[in-house]
Amino acid sequence: MQLSEVLMQTQNELVRSRILGLRIIKYLVENLMEEYLVLLTETIPFLVELLEDVELSVKTRPRYSKRA
Repeated sequence: MQLSEVLMQTQNELVRSRILGLRIIKYLVENLMEEYLVLLTETIPFLVELLEDVELSVKTRPRYSKRA
């Protein structure tokens, strides 16, 4: 699965798909570390959109990801 496919899942109408997309992004950040920085410009707009999600379980997940 490509990063663009993962990012598109964060815009899916299903809450479960959006959360799974976030979990995959978190996994990539944790495992790629500095190598992920080149992908950050592509990722940030999707994370900002998720911070404004109407579902609380989705909206709060990016905030928890920053702490980990």
